[in-house]
Amino acid sequence: MLRIEKIQRKVTKFICFKFKCYGLKYRERLKILNIQSLYSRKCIQILKLLFKMYHKKQYFSRDMLQYVSFYKHLWHGLLIEVPKLRIELCNKFFFYNAFKLFNNFSYEIRNENVFAKYIKLLNNVFNAKPCIEDWD
Repeated sequence: MLRIEKIQRKVTKFICFKFKCYGLKYRERLKILNIQSLYSRKCIQILKLLFKMYHKKQYFSRDMLQYVSFYKHLWHGLLIEVPKLRIELCNKFFFYNAFKLFNNFSYEIRNENVFAKYIKLLNNVFNAKPCIEDWD
């Protein structure tokens, strides 16, 4: 868990305490305050970037696009080729983690062409599925 995520946990706890809401779990506090966890927001921003890289390549530099290789699989739809790198490089490589995140989503989400629907699907996934990082 990131240090800033811990700070968000403490601040949400403090705010809920001021509203006289005691003993709530982190996910419940986020729902009351109508916000998402930092982890969820980070994942959504990464996936937005990948969506734009696929649909609007002209807005990105060649240096950035050289790392991204989209391909369509007959059964699985749109996927991103994950480069084969040494393990220690993989953890530091932003795009490697982004590709794995993108490829793990369902066919419907990966192959959505309308940006607004794509964002709505992502928000539904991250609001419905509790992440291990979000547990108290």
